[in-house]
Amino acid sequence: MSFANRVNSIKRRLSKYTRASLVEHLMKRLHLPESSFGDHPSLPWLSCMMLELVLEVDEDPDARVADSQKLTVILNDLWNLQNEAIRFDPDKTMMLTMRPFLIQQLRFQSAQVTHLYFLARMQLLLLEYNKSPKPIRAFERATGIPFEDFVTLSLFFAFAFSDMLAIKQTKITYEYILSKLYPSYSLETLVKFLTLVGNELDTLGKNIKLKRVDSGPPRSDDYFTESLFFGTPLLLLPSGVSTTHSYIACIGLSEFILRTLKDCDDDGNSFRKPFSHAFERYISDLFITSGLAVVQEDSLKKQYNDEIKNSKVVDYFYSSDGKNLFVDAKSVEPKQTVLSTQNPRVIKERLRDHLIGALTQARECANALNQSKYDHLVSTENRYILVISHQDFFVGSGQRLRDLLGKDYGSSIDDAVGNEFKLENVFYIAIAEFEGVIQLLQEGQVTIFEFLDYCKNRNTKEPLFNMRQYVSEFGQELQLDNPSPIGSDRVKKSFDSTFRELEAAWEHNSAYWRELGAVDSVVAVNEFTYVYNSFRKALSESEQ
Repeated sequence: MSFANRVNSIKRRLSKYTRASLVEHLMKRLHLPESSFGDHPSLPWLSCMMLELVLEVDEDPDARVADSQKLTVILNDLWNLQNEAIRFDPDKTMMLTMRPFLIQQLRFQSAQVTHLYFLARMQLLLLEYNKSPKPIRAFERATGIPFEDFVTLSLFFAFAFSDMLAIKQTKITYEYILSKLYPSYSLETLVKFLTLVGNELDTLGKNIKLKRVDSGPPRSDDYFTESLFFGTPLLLLPSGVSTTHSYIACIGLSEFILRTLKDCDDDGNSFRKPFSHAFERYISDLFITSGLAVVQEDSLKKQYNDEIKNSKVVDYFYSSDGKNLFVDAKSVEPKQTVLSTQNPRVIKERLRDHLIGALTQARECANALNQSKYDHLVSTENRYILVISHQDFFVGSGQRLRDLLGKDYGSSIDDAVGNEFKLENVFYIAIAEFEGVIQLLQEGQVTIFEFLDYCKNRNTKEPLFNMRQYVSEFGQELQLDNPSPIGSDRVKKSFDSTFRELEAAWEHNSAYWRELGAVDSVVAVNEFTYVYNSFRKALSESEQ
């Protein structure tokens, strides 16, 4: 039976039960810490996939109520469908085969503060390092909400749900939301925000159906594609706001600004280009604050001979201890196909213009410096490449990328670095992990080459899956109190600043209602009731 037929078989079985009963059991599963059904541990991404299918199918006229045992049977069958999705192939490496599964797992295992800092970093980059008004204008035009208000509201809900499993809070009542956020934020702003990041289950079901129609029959790669709930992380219930899972809420809210700006960036001018410049300025600042005296792109290009002055150049060059580091900043994020596919051709095509292109850039730069007799250029075996992306592509190293591309396409990596670099000296890292590396260098009093050499030596034994693991292991080797630091000082300050604004709003709004009640409790109750009813009416009308 084909993958599509097996998925459709599961859908038919789901249609025999009432949607309400299936949703109830799945939400209980998703909201319980370390929950399990039968012998299988909780896999949030699997339950989210099942929930999407439940919302997509129409229940039969004679549908009956499902119990947890029946749901578990179907959930196990969905889990076993991975055997069809993974598709073990002797011609492909085990890493290429298992990579989509591991990425899906890691999505729900990283520290929640990583996602909260992602939001803080976006704010920092767009407000302090970005020199163009276009991204903020584009976002506010698309949402109708002032940018900084959106960030603060996102933090409110992301922070509230980030620890929901531990404190067993699965819903925030509308009364609580109004008591904490109104009147600092108008009812219009609150309604706009919630309808942008949230929806009712029935509406989500309709949207899922439409997307399924557009995407065609189920494909094996779909099994490892991120949940659609990340795009709509909050659930609007009759009595309050909930979410399918704490990670869905935290990641979805933290990335909503990025997703929105990418969606409205038709020509690259309103977001991608100015964001790229901001990203490069931020990385430059990280180098400066860490004491790494890098040579910037413009200064480096001045070292080229006139006849090769148009050759490509990297963003930063660093030389120390008889070694060179060629750094290229790529303010890009992986498309879902790059993360979910097991097809090396797809990976090659999707990475050609940035992750692979960065290697070509470094090769041409090294060649130009060599031709120009640049004093600080060292021998090939002592040259390193570090490509810093905005989000993780889960590639890690040049050798790993070559292995993923296999015998048919791996040669493109060899061609990219040419004779200017050794492949084992090529590394890829996301900005969040690079911030961690910078912290380790400062606290451990080590050089960036010591970290890269550690990664290289580790790869000769047993390669780790992602760069966060290398950062953590290296930090442990240094015996640091915090072996896996998250966030730069600037990111932490950005987060703290927004959180203080949020706390100030809480205090102001609490004082507003408290003082109103102190003057006349009846007036206060009537006022709150009026505000609540107005809010619920506006929210209901906006959902239609």
